[in-house]
Amino acid sequence: MAIKVEEVPRDASQATILLCSRLLTDFADWHVLQCEPWQAPPARPRDEAYVREVLADPEQWLLLAFLEDKAVGIIHLSVHHTRDKPGWPDHDYGYIEAEWVRPVKRRQGVGKAMVEATKKHFRTLGIDSIETNVWGWNTKSRALHEARGAQIKNINYVIWLEPDTRL
Repeated sequence: MAIKVEEVPRDASQATILLCSRLLTDFADWHVLQCEPWQAPPARPRDEAYVREVLADPEQWLLLAFLEDKAVGIIHLSVHHTRDKPGWPDHDYGYIEAEWVRPVKRRQGVGKAMVEATKKHFRTLGIDSIETNVWGWNTKSRALHEARGAQIKNINYVIWLEPDTRL
């Protein structure tokens, strides 16, 4: 099975924009179902306007993954700048905003191919590191990134003092 990962062109067709929106919405819907009620869902819908906004931003990209010529995954990339943070050294780094593989197509190398394409993409831009955030409960995503060479940068904990404060 050949896996292809391709960057979505800035002037993508309406059909491609709808496809990206559908995959990003599937990701957002799945994410909400996996989260505890107190974990905030994405701030806005991943609709056509969202996809167009991403494609219009020169520091954001969408890559689509194809398996047997069918789109089965998407990854949303951006560049972050430490110069925007007072006191930090000037450094640009790649960031994985979201990644999604349709559940029925997982465990076939699609996620691996998307991460490798992401590494290649950022290398061509002269970027030397990539970051992302993964929920602690998402052991499959954590395993994917660790297998691709990711290292834990920080761990966030929460201690709830009252059970009802989570709602």
